[in-house]
Amino acid sequence: MEVWLEEASDLDEVDDGEHYFYCLFHIWGEEGRAWMKQLQDVTSQYSGMLEWFEL
Repeated sequence: MEVWLEEASDLDEVDDGEHYFYCLFHIWGEEGRAWMKQLQDVTSQYSGMLEWFEL
């Protein structure tokens, strides 16, 4: 898994200039699916503050 703090440019989900975390990981296999589920669960707890979206 790799994580970067990025600045948005030409994204539908984030306004230009806004910062967001970009997580890159493979979702094949049980471990990958578990990571994705954990990230989705955490972001759903912070409605309005954190949002999960896929590029």
